[in-house]
Amino acid sequence: MPSSTLSRLATISVSSSRSRVSAYKVPKTVHLVSELPLTQYGKIDKRRIRAQLIEEARSLRG
Repeated sequence: MPSSTLSRLATISVSSSRSRVSAYKVPKTVHLVSELPLTQYGKIDKRRIRAQLIEEARSLRG
């Protein structure tokens, strides 16, 4: 799927959330990825995702 389409879907999802849930539940940012890292048991590896986001934030700061 083209990145512009994915970007538009993320925007629509956040906009839709604003009208349906409390403001604190609406995500401030959306990160689109092609696949999620999994643990050896096939579950989403939240620790690796968190580490990737921290590393990305550090690289943006310089």
